[in-house]
Amino acid sequence: MIRTDRFSCSQAQAALLSRLPTLEDITKTIGLSEVEIDAITETCGIPAGTFPIRYLGLPLNTRKLSIANCEPLLHQIKSKIKSWTSKYLSFAGRQVLISTVIGGITNFWSGAFILPKECISLIDKMCNAFLWKGTLEGKYVARVAWEKVATPRKNGGLATVYEVWWERNERLHRGKFRSVDMVVKKINGLIKNKISSLRPESNRRASSLMQIWFSIIDGSS
Repeated sequence: MIRTDRFSCSQAQAALLSRLPTLEDITKTIGLSEVEIDAITETCGIPAGTFPIRYLGLPLNTRKLSIANCEPLLHQIKSKIKSWTSKYLSFAGRQVLISTVIGGITNFWSGAFILPKECISLIDKMCNAFLWKGTLEGKYVARVAWEKVATPRKNGGLATVYEVWWERNERLHRGKFRSVDMVVKKINGLIKNKISSLRPESNRRASSLMQIWFSIIDGSS
């Protein structure tokens, strides 16, 4: 046991305390003249620092946030999406992750800064690619405009997968809305016709694909 006039602690606690960073380790001198910085460094041992500095994961800067300052945000979002690409997520699952996880990360930053338009555009592109393709690699075809998907339902956007289909039907069939069963039946017929239209030398492949498709339909019904 180690004792002093003010406190006592065990050797294990003393060892833990000894590993805590000191004030000099976590303090930087910023925004002063070179003479003042040199004087503080020589007297207290506190090194000089430069903007931007990081606080609670956010870059603190005296100027407007640039796209370079947003690299940690973009890297974090890209890392999250890449970690999800191998999990075979459904469309609904990807939509939930975008609205909760990616939305939470972006809101944390935008609560402190005004994000550059270029940064917002890059985030939208990554989310759009992940939503429709499940990965950031390669090309994809968006079934619905990203603005519709990203906008909250109360503001005229889409909140569920069913509403995505609703918007698509509204646009393609001029207001003559088709039920979910009708849409699924139409998709089922289109895929069956596509598989059946494979070339004769691909009969084995067509048979395998048809069995896979039947198993998907049976499992979802």
